[in-house]
Amino acid sequence: MEPLKVLYVGGLYQAEMSLYWELMDNPQFEGCFCTHPKEPGFYGNVHKVTSRQQIDQIKNNFKPDLTIFRSWNTTTSWAQGKEIVWAYEKRVKLPNGGQTAGPRRYRDSGNSLNAYQDLDSVKAHKALWLPYCVSKYFEKKSQEKKYKALCISRIPTAASGGAAKKLSTDILLKPLLEHDLVILYGRDYYGISYLKFKGILSPHNIAQEVASAKIFVSPTTIWLDPYALSHKTVSSMGCGTLTMTNKYGAIEEILGKHKETILYANEPEETLELVQYYLDHDTEREELATAGYDFVHKKYNWADHLIRLYDESTNL
Repeated sequence: MEPLKVLYVGGLYQAEMSLYWELMDNPQFEGCFCTHPKEPGFYGNVHKVTSRQQIDQIKNNFKPDLTIFRSWNTTTSWAQGKEIVWAYEKRVKLPNGGQTAGPRRYRDSGNSLNAYQDLDSVKAHKALWLPYCVSKYFEKKSQEKKYKALCISRIPTAASGGAAKKLSTDILLKPLLEHDLVILYGRDYYGISYLKFKGILSPHNIAQEVASAKIFVSPTTIWLDPYALSHKTVSSMGCGTLTMTNKYGAIEEILGKHKETILYANEPEETLELVQYYLDHDTEREELATAGYDFVHKKYNWADHLIRLYDESTNL
């Protein structure tokens, strides 16, 4: 059987690392990316694009079976026809008074599809649902646990969601930093005084570093959106690492009966208490991590969702 040819248009950030390795390493797929990588280490069919004309030229040469546009990238507005727009957030008000753009049913030509992640939009628009997924070619387990707790994060500016992210970091990171329990990688564009990042991890070693942590801490900007699921939450669970996040929206509904495979904290004191408990109880921590790993690799598998998207788009 010929591999499914998938063209992805958008940024290559931590959210897309799992998809990148799926399309590059899984023989079921042949991947092509229209993007501008900000980190070194990418290989293969990756192109820098600045216009719809360039995308059309690449499409003519590559002839994809499925084209996906990432929602937060400005190139989303270039989507046409049966190209998939991967939207993940509803229109919600932010603490700084602004609001997110929210999903849009149609783009440009009036008949492009949307692959919403948030469940309300799925119900309201009967749209395709593309949640953040995991890839066995990226996520991996590790027996060596060199970190007590690890966080890989980007704190955006106040105008682009940093205010919401700061609420989450105050709950999750500040108490752990005060007790020297967490290591941070990433960037802080907001200017939070207590954050001290070690630097940036390359695409090649993000998964291995996450897998080497006893607990992965996942602060998020999307906790005001009831039906959004953070990519880092799914990806870190896919590395066999016990994951902690702030308890936002309907995350327990999304995870269903597997909601107990993740740690939630609403207050700094709760964060510290949970982390210290599971650092002291290896067996319980490993049992939860294994249950989370099995769950996301079964339910949030990139190959399954890409094939489903292709099947549903060809029937419309």
